Amino acid sequence: MNQRWAQIGGTVSFAEFTVIFTALAVVRLAGLVP
Repeated sequence: MNQRWAQIGGTVSFAEFTVIFTALAVVRLAGLVP
């Protein structure tokens, strides 16, 4: 159970990191290119 939750938590964290990173990149591009 602990291993499963650890894998799920790691996947969610990675997904959240990817979404945040992509959002920041889009904001930067939007700011640089009006």
